[in-house]
Amino acid sequence: RMDRESFWFIQDKIRDDDVFRPRGKCPQQPVHIQLGSFLAWVGSESGEKASDVIGIAEGTAYLYFHRVSRAIRNRKLTHLAWPGTERRKFLKECMAECGFPGCIGVGDGSHIPLLYKP
Repeated sequence: RMDRESFWFIQDKIRDDDVFRPRGKCPQQPVHIQLGSFLAWVGSESGEKASDVIGIAEGTAYLYFHRVSRAIRNRKLTHLAWPGTERRKFLKECMAECGFPGCIGVGDGSHIPLLYKP
């Protein structure tokens, strides 16, 4: 569940992404509608259930999911950064105190692919 303030914060962050610019003759639904559909899908069991809740076709729900997730991923470099020398030193000390000597962080790659460092 997401509060209104967080919803509008995310909408403001992604609304100017190129993925929301129409490519053809048909205009797109406003970003907040697409974001709402995305959140309904993420919070439900399937795209079919999300499309029923929003009242759109399942293919349209998939398209909105794809656009919003692409827009969010396009922002990753403004929010993710590889730690610099001082930060790595600090993290290494903190992790050593927790029993993980030489470690600067923990990640399993389920939310952020770790194939390439940012």
